[in-house]
Amino acid sequence: MDGQKVGEDKVLSVRDLEVGYATDRGRVRAVRGVSFDLGDDESLAFIGESGSGKTTIGLAVVRLLPQTASIGRGEIGFRTASGKTWISRPSTTRRSGASAGGSARWSSSRP
Repeated sequence: MDGQKVGEDKVLSVRDLEVGYATDRGRVRAVRGVSFDLGDDESLAFIGESGSGKTTIGLAVVRLLPQTASIGRGEIGFRTASGKTWISRPSTTRRSGASAGGSARWSSSRP
């Protein structure tokens, strides 16, 4: 998202999202390099095979991933009705008490 701003005609912008899950056998990447925009008066549907990451993308966007999930990289930008933007990025800080590979905290900026 150029200059930490969501496009004027976009309400949601996701760039290069990567999400993984911690398992007994190590980290499994469930989502890799996902990018999309959602404009005013647009709808979006995720279509794909079982296990392709549809639910994981949705949970990452609304920041409701389980503790076993971590966001490796990417950014999610929202534009509010008043025109302000909110950019979220994963930070390197982990929640205290989370296991290795637990959820990354999100840093947000509101210009």
